Amino acid sequence: MGLVGPNGAGKTTLLRVLMGETEFDAGAIERSRNLTVGYLPQDLVELSPVPAMELLKAKVGLADLERRLREVEAKLARSDPHSGALPALLDEHARLERLFEHLGGFGFEAQALKVMAGLGFAPEDAERNCAEFSGGWKMRLTIAALLLSRPDVLLLDEPTNHLDTESMEWLEGWLRGHPGAIVVVSHDRRFLENMTEQTAELERGRLTLYPFSYERYLVEKETGQALLEKRVEEQKKRVSEIERFVERFRYKSSKAAQVQSRVRMLEKMKTLELDGPTRTVRLRIPEAPNSGWEVLKVQDLAKVYGEKKVFDGVDFTITRGERVALVGVNGAGKSTLMRLISETEAPTSGSVRMGHNVCPAFYSQESSLNL
Repeated sequence: MGLVGPNGAGKTTLLRVLMGETEFDAGAIERSRNLTVGYLPQDLVELSPVPAMELLKAKVGLADLERRLREVEAKLARSDPHSGALPALLDEHARLERLFEHLGGFGFEAQALKVMAGLGFAPEDAERNCAEFSGGWKMRLTIAALLLSRPDVLLLDEPTNHLDTESMEWLEGWLRGHPGAIVVVSHDRRFLENMTEQTAELERGRLTLYPFSYERYLVEKETGQALLEKRVEEQKKRVSEIERFVERFRYKSSKAAQVQSRVRMLEKMKTLELDGPTRTVRLRIPEAPNSGWEVLKVQDLAKVYGEKKVFDGVDFTITRGERVALVGVNGAGKSTLMRLISETEAPTSGSVRMGHNVCPAFYSQESSLNL
């Protein structure tokens, strides 16, 4: 199901309520017994500074299971074969092994590597510390952990925000094979059309369900709006006719019954209304002082993390008035280059020079850095 609506309608809040992270003021939520729900937040998340594979095991619950299995196995190794506690230990070990197998523990690393590869990670990234990844890659790890958890219900808030085309297509294929329910919030029309069979529209505090995909929802909504506008105009015309009749014959005793009948008709009539325009925000950004002709000059820039070379030999100049789009596959170093240009991080070599009277500003994909 696709959950759509204008910004600020409450889509993220609704997902958080369904997940149990936000209290609701009225109504009730009914869940099946033992139902598991997985939630992907829209905001970037901070991850523990541990190897990626270790993080995935912890998120799925396998790390704790492995620890408990080792503890029971250690107790079994130390126990007396004739001890009365041995049967209970054997039963506990068997129970933990069944749960471990149910969570895919015996083939987990192979499956995790497959999911990571689908999301664009290199094989060696499995042992890389999570703290070394950029915000977009941390979000991909969060997606990987969610997919590997195999919950009954997936709540996805803008899952494609940090994915390139290849990873998005892989995610679509994986989600099509997911046996559980999926509720997704996305501004990506293609993703919604490819992935959803139903559409829920949240607008002005009301949730309207449409039993079809996103593109048909758009058509039906436009058709319904046009029909409502027509009915509103017809009602206005009818009300005007009745009011003219009442005003004309109000004081004629021979028409008194007809006048009263029409007055009652107006009182009982439910007024049709069109929704007004959605709220808008106006921003005024003051003009900056003129800079020199050369705004930014980058020479022989390079960045290396340990043994990993992100890029080197980067040279370019940006002049006043130019608009530049920085593109490339995930992991190419776009965010790294932006941090070097903004001087929030130092380059390994090379130089970044701002032009005369330039006042730089940097909006990071790491939300915490923008506060």
